[in-house]
Amino acid sequence: QINRIRKSKYKNAVKKMETYIKSKDKEKAKKYFSKFQSILMQVAKSGVVNKKTASRKISRVSKKI
Repeated sequence: QINRIRKSKYKNAVKKMETYIKSKDKEKAKKYFSKFQSILMQVAKSGVVNKKTASRKISRVSKKI
């Protein structure tokens, strides 16, 4: 159950960031980026998502911003 909660938290963060990028709202995306990064690394630390996967997502998003 806890893993399911963490995974949904991860997915929601990714979706929210994608909507900010698609809407070309760079200011909101930049503000949300640190929280996005934090959420992804917390989930990776707990082992729900692989650490390299989280790092790759963060890297690709940072290139888009």
